[in-house]
Amino acid sequence: MIKCDIKFGYTCNNQCVHCVVADDRRALEDLNLPTDLGTGDWRAILDTYRDVGAEYIVLTGGEVTIRPDFAEIVDYCCKSGLFIGLQSNGRAFADAEMCRVIEPVERIYCTIAIHGSTAAIHDAITGERGSFDQTVAGLRNLRAIGKGVTAKIVISKFNMHALPDILDLLDNVDIKQANFAFPHALGDARINFIDVVPRYQDIKPVLKHLVEKGRQLGIGIEFEAIPFCIVPDSPECVTEIYDLEKSIRLFKPVASTTLDWNEVRPAIKKKGKDCDQCLYGLFCEGCWSEYVDHFGDEELEPVKEASEATIRLISAVAALTADS
Repeated sequence: MIKCDIKFGYTCNNQCVHCVVADDRRALEDLNLPTDLGTGDWRAILDTYRDVGAEYIVLTGGEVTIRPDFAEIVDYCCKSGLFIGLQSNGRAFADAEMCRVIEPVERIYCTIAIHGSTAAIHDAITGERGSFDQTVAGLRNLRAIGKGVTAKIVISKFNMHALPDILDLLDNVDIKQANFAFPHALGDARINFIDVVPRYQDIKPVLKHLVEKGRQLGIGIEFEAIPFCIVPDSPECVTEIYDLEKSIRLFKPVASTTLDWNEVRPAIKKKGKDCDQCLYGLFCEGCWSEYVDHFGDEELEPVKEASEATIRLISAVAALTADS
């Protein structure tokens, strides 16, 4: 399968403290270049991907739903026979009219960013008062029209101790999948590093609690950019096992050529000096390079003893690679 991620632009109605694309947006602004793709641009990109056999297109930004041509983008993807993966902060779907844009689309899946269980936490992270209420309303509306939704939560010092409470919120709005992503210290997360990026050792007990609470509530838990050794009891939750699928993963920033995510991703991560001794060494890519550069690798302790969790992971990986 060929999966393609297109950044339609860097304009957004949130101003998140961890925004990873902020440097890219500012670089284009400094050069007086457009920060968003034009209609002709994205049509040409989609045509190219469709012609090379792409089946799955991720629409992302910035915030793609605030574009005036969002409905046109969705319609063009549908007519091109492409499955849509929509990444959004969900605020636009508080409006029933926006929901009608995607309601008739069967081949679509939504990943919606929500970073707190209360307006106080979420709005402090997004920098936009009222964003929490709109996102929660958007989640309710998306489920009401029958769309599949994964909640995407960026872990930070702002919300790390309240992460389990987000699961209660998701349960209340009928969301059954949650992705907890470790912040990549680029863009505003780089500028706000001290205030944003937590230590792995400080979030380990919280991550363990998330898995336990997720099981109680029937919510699937995923951990993104978190090494297996940080969640040794629940390695099947680490999203890197899905990167072992035999699929082509392409992504297109606004102002550069298409890149291969399967090549770029390992190149921007680092392992610890003892990681080659770890039972998860064949699967684990380590953590974001910026984390090791700032904090060192002492927290990356190799897992050397096989456990039931290790066996579960190996079985899951074997099944995944056999099916891909």
